[in-house]
Amino acid sequence: MQTAAEAARELGIHGVGIERGLFETMGEDWYRSWAVPGADGTWGGPLTCRSPTPVDGAHLHTHAVAHVSECQRSAEELAALMDIAAKEAGIESIFYTFIK
Repeated sequence: MQTAAEAARELGIHGVGIERGLFETMGEDWYRSWAVPGADGTWGGPLTCRSPTPVDGAHLHTHAVAHVSECQRSAEELAALMDIAAKEAGIESIFYTFIK
């Protein structure tokens, strides 16, 4: 949402529609983007810690070794976070859901 909100603001678009069912895969590149030492959100992790570089489990983010459900937010939590990101970018967030 942050990327879409920022792009919309720069382009003069006043709203962003996000499908609540949108999600990322939770594979190794995703985990390395946030859970390894030096992670900064870059897909696949920092250059110093990309696959197949081994990582000592003691140095991983605590959520990386917890149950996968602890890494996911509910639809209500996601909606609240998207509203915050949209407000920070000065645009309106618009939600549509196609998944019933």
